[in-house]
Amino acid sequence: MAKSKDLLFSEGDTPEQQKSPLASTEEQSQERVYGSDNLVMERDSVESDVTEQNIEGYFKIVDQIHEKASSILKFSLQCDDVIESLEKEEERLRVVEAREKRISLIEDSLSRRLRELDEKEIESDLRLVIEATFKRLVLEKQSEEVLTQLKTHENQKLCELEKVEKDFDLKQRVEIERRNEECEAREKAIKEKTAELKRKEETFELRLKDEVEKWREENELKRKGLDSMEKTLEKRLKNLDLKQMELEERSKQEVTEAETRKRSNSELEPPLLVKNDSDATSLTHLPKKRKSHEANDGAIEGIVCTDKSDEEPKSLTCSDTKFNDFSKSMSSFTVDQVWALYDPRDDMPRIYAQIRRIFDSQLSLQVTLLEHVKTIKDEKSILTACGRFEYGDTEIKSHLMFAHEMHHIKYDNSVIVNPRKGETWALYRDWDISWSSHPDLHEPPYRYDFVEIISEFDDLQGIAVAYIGRVQGFVSVFNHAEQHGVIKIIISPDEMQRFSHKVESVKLRGEEKEGIPASSFLLNPAVTPSYDPVLEEAVEMKIQSKDCGKAPSVEDQNGSTKDRPITID
Repeated sequence: MAKSKDLLFSEGDTPEQQKSPLASTEEQSQERVYGSDNLVMERDSVESDVTEQNIEGYFKIVDQIHEKASSILKFSLQCDDVIESLEKEEERLRVVEAREKRISLIEDSLSRRLRELDEKEIESDLRLVIEATFKRLVLEKQSEEVLTQLKTHENQKLCELEKVEKDFDLKQRVEIERRNEECEAREKAIKEKTAELKRKEETFELRLKDEVEKWREENELKRKGLDSMEKTLEKRLKNLDLKQMELEERSKQEVTEAETRKRSNSELEPPLLVKNDSDATSLTHLPKKRKSHEANDGAIEGIVCTDKSDEEPKSLTCSDTKFNDFSKSMSSFTVDQVWALYDPRDDMPRIYAQIRRIFDSQLSLQVTLLEHVKTIKDEKSILTACGRFEYGDTEIKSHLMFAHEMHHIKYDNSVIVNPRKGETWALYRDWDISWSSHPDLHEPPYRYDFVEIISEFDDLQGIAVAYIGRVQGFVSVFNHAEQHGVIKIIISPDEMQRFSHKVESVKLRGEEKEGIPASSFLLNPAVTPSYDPVLEEAVEMKIQSKDCGKAPSVEDQNGSTKDRPITID
């Protein structure tokens, strides 16, 4: 098509003529016509002899030629369009053929891949079949070996069982023979004893018969004596009756005589002279009783005074309200909090309860008490401050019974309470592992050691604590101090019953008062009891008396029962 178009354009054509091929063809046809006209004119000029008729005929011929040329041009243009359409169809056919070739190639590659995949699947199936058969053979061999081993073990066990049965039969026979011999010996002894008993019974019966006969004879003699005695008594009774009659008559006569005498004497004697001896003794006893009461009162006053005089002088206390503030109000409580309540045995906060309702007007709270979960069925009830607690009875308590809030963890239908790092707690100084099996040893009065918790609780290792002691000159200020030869110890999970109660505290900076060290603790004085020497001696005596009937304590491998010190700083 490009070549045919190029042929239609001449070299001398303008660009405008090249852009519109139809216009150019018409112009060319006109130029040719004009050219032919020029030729005709030239010929007319040359050939002057040509007539006008011939000229008209030439014009007609020229017109015919022009029409034919225009039809030829139209046909050529149609041919060009047809050629272009054919070329486009050829190009489409080529594209289609190329696509068909590509599709055929893709189909060939797909068929090859399918064949390869089929071959691979067949190979994998064969491999799986071979592996399955191999595994089955291996399993059969292993099962055969196991069966052989089991058979051998069964045979061995059967042999052992047969031997054991034989031994058992022999032992049973020996025991049966021994028991038979013992039974025979016992039967012989029983027979001998029965014979002796029969003999004794016979002798006893003979003795009883003799004694019965003697008792009968004696009873007959006694009856005879009693009959004679009755007769004599009857005679005496008759005589006594006669004498009583006589006495009654005499007494009547004496009464009449006495009455006459009293009348005569009453007229002569004054009324104030007659006093009983009992009245006199009563008057003399009254002052003695008063003196004895006064003496007793004086003794009681003397005891009270000595007790007052023996009191030790109190240590210094700080008057700052913020420094000593451990108070609480009704606004401190919210529902679902867990608080520690004072134990009525020694007023220490070791009873736990969860708040259910708050009665502000009545200054009371409805709580559910928490009871320690027993790990053993037969475990005896001992108040413990750590571990897992379950819900108990619901009661109403006054707000004065609450000491402080406890951090807790909810687990299913229970509550877990354990000491946390940074808190201060009280340990039983005289704690022993036998308290869990002997709750009667776990009785007040108690003595305490106070500690700071320096690590979180671990189920395997336990918890690490550091002892704190009272700072000299202060009642409630405590600082790290050595106790029982150590400063820091680890309390194992089995010894968590050593914790008595949490002590609410405030950490001090050392700037509050003179003599207060930095990083010391201000403890709640209500739950940090101080001991006097008399109470210490009483507690020591009680502990010694308890130790007499106490179960032996569990010792370490080295044989010591002391606390385990921490080796890590």
